[in-house]
Amino acid sequence: MQRYWLSLLTLATLGLLAAGTDAAGPVSSSPFAPLERLDTAARATWVEDSLGRLDEANRVVLAPAAVAKQRARLGQTLDSFVKNQADWQVQVARFESELALSQRAAIEHLTRRYRMDAYEAFRGDRDGYDVRRSQLERMLADWRSCRSPSAEQHKVIRWLTTAANHLADRGTPLPPLPRFEGAGATRIATDSS
Repeated sequence: MQRYWLSLLTLATLGLLAAGTDAAGPVSSSPFAPLERLDTAARATWVEDSLGRLDEANRVVLAPAAVAKQRARLGQTLDSFVKNQADWQVQVARFESELALSQRAAIEHLTRRYRMDAYEAFRGDRDGYDVRRSQLERMLADWRSCRSPSAEQHKVIRWLTTAANHLADRGTPLPPLPRFEGAGATRIATDSS
């Protein structure tokens, strides 16, 4: 829980820095300031995109019925945000916490799966195995060193899912490493074999 509030505070601080401060006008200290400015259509789009990222993470670790059930429950919860009801900030904070937990669980599961699949596919080809393991470690290091790892988790999930599927066909090169926002994550894979 402490980690959640710390990331929320970091997000708020980055939002304030990105927005700039004007001495003549008040500065909102709300971490939800960017969301507060959205109109109803943009809020609905934000909800749909966020639920899509949740589904992507949940499909890795949950049965299809559980994915649908959680999407329906959280979709109802986020309806307060779309309708701009009084408690929407609390609901969005709860949703983002659940999203982060689901994405972390998916990343852990996919990382284990990738390592096992790489070993199975390349146990007789040490060089091929080492290349795939180094790509994984490089991607994870870039992700962890980026400006906001929690905001970039969906990219890790997509890469791990795609890369694990490429392992089945030993002749298929791995997908290029994702780009992460922030310092220390500017490297791009030039050798995606």
